[in-house]
Amino acid sequence: MRDLTDNVVIICSIENVDPMGVHTGYTITFAINPEDGEVVVIEMNPRVSRSSASASVATGFPIAKMAAKLSVGSTLDQILNDITKKTPASF
Repeated sequence: MRDLTDNVVIICSIENVDPMGVHTGYTITFAINPEDGEVVVIEMNPRVSRSSASASVATGFPIAKMAAKLSVGSTLDQILNDITKKTPASF
């Protein structure tokens, strides 16, 4: 998730993370170079699964709530974690 000042937060990573050059037949979202650990987005599936939404609530950064706040002009450094009540999303 990215805000209008170009801050980014990754709320939940997707389980299908494969080394560079390996294709499982499913949509690959991230590639990891096994030589140096560099992570590159090579294809993004914008669909949010139920498990991603559950994980976002469990971490204190609910996707829908944060998206609503960003859509009205808030930035990630203004959105506090629902669990800690003090850690910003831009932490």
